[in-house]
Amino acid sequence: MPENVKNYENVRVEKVPKGAFVGDELFQSNDESGKILRGEKSNRFEISTYCTDNLSGSLNEVKPTGVLDLFQTVAGMHAAALGVSMTDLMNNGRCWVLESVVYESVLPIPSHSRVTVGTWFHKPGRLFCGRDYSICDESGAELVRGTSRWLVIDVKTRKPVLDAIDYGCEGSDERNFAEHNKIRLSFENAGTLGRFTVGKSSSDIVGHMNNTHYADGIFEFFPCALKKLQIDYVKECKVGETLEVKKLDDGDKIFVEGSVSGERRFVAELAPAKR
Repeated sequence: MPENVKNYENVRVEKVPKGAFVGDELFQSNDESGKILRGEKSNRFEISTYCTDNLSGSLNEVKPTGVLDLFQTVAGMHAAALGVSMTDLMNNGRCWVLESVVYESVLPIPSHSRVTVGTWFHKPGRLFCGRDYSICDESGAELVRGTSRWLVIDVKTRKPVLDAIDYGCEGSDERNFAEHNKIRLSFENAGTLGRFTVGKSSSDIVGHMNNTHYADGIFEFFPCALKKLQIDYVKECKVGETLEVKKLDDGDKIFVEGSVSGERRFVAELAPAKR
């Protein structure tokens, strides 16, 4: 369990995301045969001070990294229960790679609040595997909704592996967003905001910057509550590399690019919350 959240087992939850389950219940069976029809999971957490924003004046609510870490935690737990965790894949010379993540904030998540985080996967494609998320408060009100797109690569060749995932049960047709498109913009004439260096504390199991810490890099330049965040991961960032961060404005939207020696590593879209 990451240090910024702790499992909270004794919370009375009136309603959880549709199709999601609490505790050790992983699957819903809709017929007498016991056939697994859906693969969904939810877990309850208490939000700690560590993952809240204490600087921007946004009333100590969860910062972007905290949201992404909750997504990452329940996705990892669900994948492990299905036998397709990062460890399972690494044992076969493969690993998960996050290609893009999007979330939309409906209501703020205050520090020390208790939430239910649900996740469910889409039917896998040949290349990409989609997964959605929903964060709800104790009353069942949705606070954050999100989606992500993953692929599997060969660790040695770094090339994508097609038809790599079999969850052993059907995915959900439910989608939080009708579309999840890549950000396609040129930052050639964009202004430079600054730079940040990837530290050892932000590395993941394969020695690259963990996907949640890209949001920390963005937060350094935009320390505010967000209505929406999308991050497209273009190429992994290694410990010790320094990223140049550029910005483009488009009305209420802000677009950010992180690059190393002119090579794009990530691109993001963010919309500050009007609170």
